[in-house]
Amino acid sequence: MGQIERTQRDTLDLRLKGVGRAVTTTQGAHVENTSTMAGGSLGFSWSQTRFDTQGSGVVEVSSSRNPSYIFTQVVLDGAFEAELACGARYTSDTTGLVRPRVSSARYRATSESIRMFGVLADVACVEGWFGNKVPDPVRRLLDDVGRDTFYRPQPIPAHLKQTLKQALASDTPMRPHLIEASAFHIIGFQLENLAHLEDISVTRADYDMAHDAYNLIAATPHCAPTLSGLARLLNIPPNRLDRAFRATFGRSVHQATVDIRFDAICAALCDGEAIKVVAARFGYTSVSNFSSAFRRKMGAPPRQWLDQQVS
Repeated sequence: MGQIERTQRDTLDLRLKGVGRAVTTTQGAHVENTSTMAGGSLGFSWSQTRFDTQGSGVVEVSSSRNPSYIFTQVVLDGAFEAELACGARYTSDTTGLVRPRVSSARYRATSESIRMFGVLADVACVEGWFGNKVPDPVRRLLDDVGRDTFYRPQPIPAHLKQTLKQALASDTPMRPHLIEASAFHIIGFQLENLAHLEDISVTRADYDMAHDAYNLIAATPHCAPTLSGLARLLNIPPNRLDRAFRATFGRSVHQATVDIRFDAICAALCDGEAIKVVAARFGYTSVSNFSSAFRRKMGAPPRQWLDQQVS
């Protein structure tokens, strides 16, 4: 992903000062942002942001807040590329976990309209969540605030995104509580993933190859290449690719393939595709075999899982 250039015509400045609502409109974009603080002393907040840019705008977001926080984002609709003030770049598919050095970023829309949900947590509160047993990878996330940007790419599972969408769509008095629970689950997933990350260093080239491998898996989740197949495509040794992939995404190529596969299966089911059609497309010899595999992964057979999504 190349650097996001600033342009006079389609760049705007949206200053975020914390909890509340902000609306900004210029020639190039219309942006709405609403931020809400969690109840009690949990120490995190969430925001809902909508960018309307006709697919070509660059939205510059700046903030006066101290950068002693971590955040993650879930894209509900659309797609974007982002560049932090320090130069770190990521896409909407793998936002992962970020602790910025400076609280500002540029977003380039790659679709006409983007809806995203963000979760932000204070560093001191995150440390409190772990008590006296902060895992070393999380400790590195929390230390050296203001010196270097920390970024760990990690896609959000489809079931967490679906739960969040259900909470946002709720029209009952439970809605704010459901959203708060989803927000905490999302930031918790990212921290839990980081806590089990192996302490492995990789080069920038290895990091790029790990992303190339991830994109190849995501492009064909129904018949994704194996580790050895990916290594041949990328012309690198399998053990080097697996090491780089673990360091970048916190899981093996096989684990990622299974997760991406079931994310695609869940998305297909939620889109109304018939269970038997999904089973056949993803290579299962029978609906029974598919249902058994689905239950082991998702905790319920496909039909029951679908009913839970709309209840």
